[in-house]
Amino acid sequence: MTRQAGLPGYGALQGLPDLVARAVECTRRLGYDKACIPEVGRLLHLLVSTRRGIRVGETGTACGVGAAWIVSALDPASTLTTVELEPERSAAAAHLFAGIPNVRTLNGDWSLIRDHAPFDVLFVDGGPLKSDCDVLLGLVALGGLLIFDDLTPPHAWTEDQRRRFADGDPVRSAWRDRPDCVCLEVMLTPASSVLLVTRVDANRNATGKSGQEAAD
Repeated sequence: MTRQAGLPGYGALQGLPDLVARAVECTRRLGYDKACIPEVGRLLHLLVSTRRGIRVGETGTACGVGAAWIVSALDPASTLTTVELEPERSAAAAHLFAGIPNVRTLNGDWSLIRDHAPFDVLFVDGGPLKSDCDVLLGLVALGGLLIFDDLTPPHAWTEDQRRRFADGDPVRSAWRDRPDCVCLEVMLTPASSVLLVTRVDANRNATGKSGQEAAD
């Protein structure tokens, strides 16, 4: 599930994709305020829209706002599998996406999504720790993209965060300098950023070629 109260950010926003607007309204009806913020939703929409015939996954459906942004950009040859632990929210998302053949909603622990891996794009919005690199990289194909939201840029840290992360933020530290991925943090608002991680061949050499390519 989404950890931030992102729903207020939608307010009276106009021009939302129809499916996103319906997901937002569903979330409001259930009295739930957690959803990806609109800036994250637009990024998900953009990233998915650039690719065709891909497998997309999401851990933490909530009421389906993030998934709706994804589905609104999904081509018919692509699929989305999304999992939510809480039964009421999972049922609401399943109803929202009913009749869309390339969307699969699951109710249960995040690990259910393993049966549908590897993914080309995985939005990690609940489930495993964001610092559990090996588990998460195991869910995406080579060249696959992991998307983490709910990060706070260091300049916007509270005093409590500064104390807790005095020796470094565990999420950023876990992904930094790994040979099997390329990372980029993107600030979407003054107080919110996302981390994008692409899985790459750990044996790539300094020329950018994989070990086999270099041998050839």
